[in-house]
Amino acid sequence: MEKTSKILSNLDDNNLTPLDPQNLKNLLKTFKKGSIKTKLSLLNEISFISVTNPEALQDIVPYLIKLMDDKDWRTRKNTVEILGNIGLVSYETVERYLDRILEKLNDKNLDVVYSAAYAIVKISINLKCKNKHELINKVLKKMKSKNKILYTEIIKNISEIYPDIVQNYIKDILKLLDEDSTIIKINVLKTLGNIGDVKIDREVAQKIIKYLRGPPPELKRYSAYAIWKLSNNNLEHFNDAIELLIEIVNRENDSKLIIYSLLALNILSHICPQKFKKLDINALIHNKLIRKPLLELLYNLSTLDYTLLIPYMDRLYDILNNDEDIQSNKMIIRIIGNMALYNPKYINKYLTILREKLKVSKLRHEVVLALVKGNYIDRNILSTIFHGFRNLEKEENVKFLEEVITHYPLNLLDTLYNEIKKLEPYLNKNNNFNKLLNIIRERIDEKKGINTQDINMVIEEAEKNVLKVVVALESECVKVELEDGKKVYIIPENTCIKTPLSNELLEILEKYSKNEMEMYKLVHEIMVKSLIEDTLLEYNREEKDKK
Repeated sequence: MEKTSKILSNLDDNNLTPLDPQNLKNLLKTFKKGSIKTKLSLLNEISFISVTNPEALQDIVPYLIKLMDDKDWRTRKNTVEILGNIGLVSYETVERYLDRILEKLNDKNLDVVYSAAYAIVKISINLKCKNKHELINKVLKKMKSKNKILYTEIIKNISEIYPDIVQNYIKDILKLLDEDSTIIKINVLKTLGNIGDVKIDREVAQKIIKYLRGPPPELKRYSAYAIWKLSNNNLEHFNDAIELLIEIVNRENDSKLIIYSLLALNILSHICPQKFKKLDINALIHNKLIRKPLLELLYNLSTLDYTLLIPYMDRLYDILNNDEDIQSNKMIIRIIGNMALYNPKYINKYLTILREKLKVSKLRHEVVLALVKGNYIDRNILSTIFHGFRNLEKEENVKFLEEVITHYPLNLLDTLYNEIKKLEPYLNKNNNFNKLLNIIRERIDEKKGINTQDINMVIEEAEKNVLKVVVALESECVKVELEDGKKVYIIPENTCIKTPLSNELLEILEKYSKNEMEMYKLVHEIMVKSLIEDTLLEYNREEKDKK
């Protein structure tokens, strides 16, 4: 055993990879002569190699197979785990021994059975394993008759890798929801969440909802997880979970539980948005650990019932102004855009910060879309839109332009379409360009089918709540000093324009005195024509460079 000890001491140093397989062979041949402590030390070192460099162990696999029959259960357990590690990377090395490894599912020691089950699952993960379904089915069939806790533990772990295989056992899994063991319930809830894409009935849904009350925190956590994952296909069955999930979010301190609950609520919000008035957003909004799922929920609510967000817009503005996290910024800007669809005042109120965020390249698309939703168009917005048309090979630009066109002010679409058409000689072979032109045409056709008077009524109604300024030439004003010494400017109402429009308007006020919408359209046309000319010049320059 002196030789054994010497080799083991060499194994302890960090350079395990270049280990001579012959030494291992010799050690394994004399394995029975060593003490259990020496055996386990050797197997621990081999186990380490089986994770870091399993190919180095190929030559000793036949010896390892023999060790699976060792009288000591710890030796059998460690050996089968090593074979699982090897098979995960090198399927061919263990393929011929699969039946021997499967035999260990009948071992008299449960720890060995458990390790054998995991080893087989690991081997099945290897892409070269063509009979993974058969192997996993054998594991699950054997586990079911051995031990329910062990069975649910293994099926839970398999569901993380092969949810489609575990789905075949859904009836057996659902029966275990009524077990007394909390561990079994938690494993079943995790498994159901991992599968996700499965239909359940209302009775099963009510059992899952019941576990939101705990009492163990982990039971509540994975009940919320299961509801989140199952809701997409079983929305109608989880209506009763909304109040409980909101209560959890408002009162609990477990961040993981709150996150799962928010993710579940995000899907369930489609059932009854008004129930979300009870959500304590003021207390939650500044918790950075849960901010991402919370903002996703608020965004969803802004598409369903924007009035729910009105009390919290200034809080969201504070975060947008002080937090530089890109993902949080994106979600808040999208929320502002959705709010502006119903009331353009949100664009005017937050215009300064939106212009600042427009300078951030990763936020540019979100800002432009938000401003377009609020009927705010200026040169920077148009420049970003045309840049998108110049780069239609990027899918993100195509999706962005589709959304912009969908929300672009109807009265300005004709001008946009006519000018973008000028790019056709350069982009006519691009399918995305033709697709976007068709979308604009469809919206213009929709506009033609709407009574102009109805459009104007909608515009007037939307503009009632927009904060406006009076624009007038100083030469047209009369300066008057009041009794208290204050000086004011007076101008006849029929000579001024009330407008929320961009600064470009001021440049042409002296030349035109049309109504506001005509002025708006004129400014828009000037900007579009100018930018198109710049774009065409760039294309012509590129064509010359090619020649």
